[in-house]
Amino acid sequence: MGFKVISQEEAKEMLKDEHCQLIDVRDANAFSAGHIKGACNVGDHNISQYMADADPDKPLLICCYAGRMSQNVAQHFVEQGFEKVYSIDGGFSAWKQED
Repeated sequence: MGFKVISQEEAKEMLKDEHCQLIDVRDANAFSAGHIKGACNVGDHNISQYMADADPDKPLLICCYAGRMSQNVAQHFVEQGFEKVYSIDGGFSAWKQED
């Protein structure tokens, strides 16, 4: 089973569920300049620790700059046993425009 690419609207609906996990895989500077509320910044420096602490059975939404890098990261999480993995289409760039 793979990950699913979802729209901004679908992501917003899913994030209303407190059991959803949300990560932002942009660099720390971009993340600190703005991110989706509740997102955890995950990169090479902490992805192993995040995977160890995260619940692989809970939905995991992944955001990046424009929706491409998050798909690679989503595939990696699927390969590590995460079952409900979603890449947010358009990334944070599209999210900012929606709000």
